Amino acid sequence: MKALGPLAISVLCILAQPAAAEPCLTLGDLTPDMDARHLAGSVRGCVQEQRFEDAIQVFWAYSNFALFDQQRVRDESAHVAVQELHGWIFSGYSFETINQLKLVITRLRDPEGAFLHETCRAVALNGPPTYRPSYMIKRGMIPRKSDDDWQVAGFDAQKAWENALININGCPASTVR
Repeated sequence: MKALGPLAISVLCILAQPAAAEPCLTLGDLTPDMDARHLAGSVRGCVQEQRFEDAIQVFWAYSNFALFDQQRVRDESAHVAVQELHGWIFSGYSFETINQLKLVITRLRDPEGAFLHETCRAVALNGPPTYRPSYMIKRGMIPRKSDDDWQVAGFDAQKAWENALININGCPASTVR
């Protein structure tokens, strides 16, 4: 097996750096300038505080923000940032903690449930995101010619936001519009 060189090790270390756990937010704290990486840290903070409903609601916001980012960042290789964050968000928890999270996720998956409707409505009111998705852009492998060539040409923020919420994550359209 060939050993990794110093450059390869440095790149792997940079890519493996997760977001830091942050204070637990509620959906009422959410603003469109909070990037998905920040929200991922908040999910971990909520789980540490055993605020499982807040953790899953902030995860839902994170998920929609990240899906929006994937639609606007043209370099698909950069989208790996979302998988990295997903892995970090849900790693290292006890069996009991995972079961508590699963109970809340089950409630969120109920298409007729008030929890899904409330969560979707609150997330939709905050978007679409307004931040520059640097956490994702820096993961890209396509050579860039300028600091502003990361975005998909002709990107429609409102359409992408509704696509993330309704078509990909399954929010009822009535809670988004």
